[in-house]
Amino acid sequence: MATAKPILYGAWISSCSHRVRIALNLKGVDYEYKAVNPRTDPDYEKINPIKYIPALVDGDFVLSDSLAIMLYLEDKYPQHPLVPKDIKTKGLDLQIANIVCSSIQPLQGYGVIGLHEGRLSPDESLEVVQRYIDKGFKAIEKLLDGCDSKYCVGDEVHLGDVCLAPQIHAAINRFQIDMIRGQPSLIPRVSRKWLGKPLMYGIGTLLVMPLRTIHGVGRMFGAARYLCNMTSVSSSLQIELVPCLQDNYAYILHDVDTGTVGVVDPSEAVPIINALEKRNQNLTYILNTHHHYDHTGGNLELKAKYGAKVIGSEKDKDRIPGIDITLSEGDTWMFAGHQVLVMETPGHTSGHVSFYFPGSGAIFTGDTLFSLSCGKLFEGTPEQMHSSLQKIVALPDVTKVYCGHEYTLSNSRFALSIEPGNEELQEYAASTADLRNKNTPTVPTTIAREKQCNPFLRTSSPEIKKRLSIPDHFDDARVLEVIRRAKDNF
Repeated sequence: MATAKPILYGAWISSCSHRVRIALNLKGVDYEYKAVNPRTDPDYEKINPIKYIPALVDGDFVLSDSLAIMLYLEDKYPQHPLVPKDIKTKGLDLQIANIVCSSIQPLQGYGVIGLHEGRLSPDESLEVVQRYIDKGFKAIEKLLDGCDSKYCVGDEVHLGDVCLAPQIHAAINRFQIDMIRGQPSLIPRVSRKWLGKPLMYGIGTLLVMPLRTIHGVGRMFGAARYLCNMTSVSSSLQIELVPCLQDNYAYILHDVDTGTVGVVDPSEAVPIINALEKRNQNLTYILNTHHHYDHTGGNLELKAKYGAKVIGSEKDKDRIPGIDITLSEGDTWMFAGHQVLVMETPGHTSGHVSFYFPGSGAIFTGDTLFSLSCGKLFEGTPEQMHSSLQKIVALPDVTKVYCGHEYTLSNSRFALSIEPGNEELQEYAASTADLRNKNTPTVPTTIAREKQCNPFLRTSSPEIKKRLSIPDHFDDARVLEVIRRAKDNF
């Protein structure tokens, strides 16, 4: 009788989950991955009462806490040992792992950052997190001062490396720490030479979520010898907005370093072809957030003309025209040198996904999150939409949101009708009206702005509840349902 695979419950944004995934893949363990949002998934509490991630279910045994899980895996799967045999080396390795697990990561998590909400500005909160990361990294640097090994404590990857690599990725992509140039107040001794160690394993390519990548890496660390250039996950991605149909937006992506070009949600081919010919560009990829025709209508013509590969959700593989590559929650795809994290965001449709480019601070949300609204619930439930929106707004406040339609002006009228006392909304609505009078797009918006102004992200607003006569005992999903119904009838 076949033994059931271990099941790992985690989240793509969690560095604790990343550690365990790296350990599982290093040891060659065949396991099942299930993405959860512990803040909104009521069933997860049955698995882990403290509601933290990750959690590993191995048969009838359930274990939480990333370090405990990795030590359990170390005992059960002896291949590729993660703990050094030498007692002193082991002590140093565990010290490095514990600095990350106990002295850095918990102090950047939402449980801590959330305590400051309403009392600190986003910039002030970021400074607090950067201070803790800075302190921890400096301690690790002192411990490793004089070490000349390939990795932290030797020429093989150990627990300290497994914990440190995702933390460095989070520092760069979530908390805006310049690990290459070394700001005077932030980790001044982390140099190019130190980051050049193969420890990083192409951190921009492999360490975020990849159980697989489109470039054929197959398993995590499959390209361990090829270090990704850190500067390639930054601003070398150009994004061009292309109006289509009546109010749709497609987005042409251009990687300056390689010349690679893609397009997100081409509702029709002609505007895309015109934009590409104007710049003498070829098209390599077509990314679809969902199957609706006003987001996929140009697929087949563009594919026929340029030979472009069509990329979309595994759940929509029978509904997206010309699809070649299917992706699911937690997958990492590479657009040239840029990580693309796949987030399943159902609600508008059952197979909707959003594409997050962490190195460029951009997310393409299709018809899940609009500026000042969300998509209609054609195939999903209020609970699904609420969960999807919470997943998106968990990204850094500075993240730019590229949505599928120019609806902001009409959305602002509805938002003001149910929260007229929101001063930030008043200012944004006025700015929106001015932009549209000039026929200027209101997209992209930002996560920070939407948190301040979007009624579907403000389900706890007393003013909104009062204006819509929403009972106090309604949970957030039911409040969203009432707001959505009011918007549909507005």
